[in-house]
Amino acid sequence: MNGKTGIIGLGYVGLPIALQFSSSGLEVVGFDIDPAKIESLHKGVSYLRHIASDRIAANKVYKA
Repeated sequence: MNGKTGIIGLGYVGLPIALQFSSSGLEVVGFDIDPAKIESLHKGVSYLRHIASDRIAANKVYKA
């Protein structure tokens, strides 16, 4: 699957959706107002208990 999608809010709903889209082959752009969340994602670290950090690290995260 090719394409690009944007997710606004990377909390309990947005982050799992972004990861699912990314694992399906879509390019995902995530937006959040909390800079700590963005920094955690760039480090490959999950800030949600039910999402393992290795799942974050397995997805390509680029700093814009």
